[in-house]
Amino acid sequence: MIRPLPTIAALALLLSACPRSWAAAAEPSADPTTIPVALIDGKPITLRQVEDALLKKEGSEQLEEWVHAHLEHIDWSKLSDDEVILAIGGTQLKRKELAVSLLKSGTGKVREDLINITLVENALVKQGVTIDQQAIDSAFASMERKFKSTQKDKSQQIDFASYIQAKEGLPPDEFKKQAGFRMFAGVRALVVKRAREELSDADRMLWFDGHRARYDQREGVELSDIFLPYYPRKDKDGKDVVDEDERNRLMSLVLGLFVNIRDGKQEFALTWSAFSKGRDPDTAEGGKLGWVGHDGTRANPAARVIPKQVVDLAFAVTKFPTLLQPELGPNGIDLVRVDAHREAKLATYDEVKERVFQDLLEEQLDDRTQRMMGDLRRAADIQMKSIPDAIEQRSR
Repeated sequence: MIRPLPTIAALALLLSACPRSWAAAAEPSADPTTIPVALIDGKPITLRQVEDALLKKEGSEQLEEWVHAHLEHIDWSKLSDDEVILAIGGTQLKRKELAVSLLKSGTGKVREDLINITLVENALVKQGVTIDQQAIDSAFASMERKFKSTQKDKSQQIDFASYIQAKEGLPPDEFKKQAGFRMFAGVRALVVKRAREELSDADRMLWFDGHRARYDQREGVELSDIFLPYYPRKDKDGKDVVDEDERNRLMSLVLGLFVNIRDGKQEFALTWSAFSKGRDPDTAEGGKLGWVGHDGTRANPAARVIPKQVVDLAFAVTKFPTLLQPELGPNGIDLVRVDAHREAKLATYDEVKERVFQDLLEEQLDDRTQRMMGDLRRAADIQMKSIPDAIEQRSR
């Protein structure tokens, strides 16, 4: 976004109060850039001067954003060698020149990636495995679970969609269309097919017996939560501290929200969207936390733990839904609605056998993927050709 120069704001005030004698200066001319936008002791400041100042200050940033936005939509396979990619100040960059420059900087990893993609594509066809939307979504969910398992700081977790946007420069829906991700989804689909053939019921039941606590239904409360974190200040040693003034400030705000929701003046879900969305990455739309146990943990073990005093109050509720008074916590304030309660229940293998398979597969996924790619390479006829010779011929 272009940020106005400080002088331009002042010019706007001058123009709004300019005398009628300036009107003639603003009339259409042969070159609109010569139009004065201000007169200082009779000396004009022209529109072109304003343009030049803006371009000098913000032009490079705007140009980079424009180029980046347009490059994302280029289908390189459809461009001819002589197609002009970029032209600046009379200098042109053609597709072939850009391609040769990149080829000379290194191609080994790209060739390996393309080989792997081709191996997977061929295997999918041979085994009759289709990469449908379910396979795409399952692969993305698998990546998200692995990403969340690496996050140690529960109070500062990063939303996976935001992580993909920052790392890849693409929103999740576009990321899922990329060749690299589709290869991952393809390998995973092949691994799932093989695992279903290899993992017997005895293997799965052994896993179930060793991880029963994961499948037993624990007693829980279903919560929705508007969570607002404190904003710490720096103490004399430069450390973040939350003082009583900050706690009182935030509590005053949340109490106002509580009263409005309780009295029907605001909807809980809309209030969450306006004040709390994005504060807790593991919270679903509308502020839904899902089922929470007596220890404050949720379905995702890495998710932010709900403070004990909030959980204790929630378990004491017998009428649903019930909006609890806001509670001060270690990192912020929770305004919680208790939506339901459930009793503990022991799971049987038959009830959760598909979950058991998916969890066991997830634990073995990295090893199985490496074994699958190794098997595909050994079964294929791969002939490596000289990259330098090909680049030399391409450069002529």
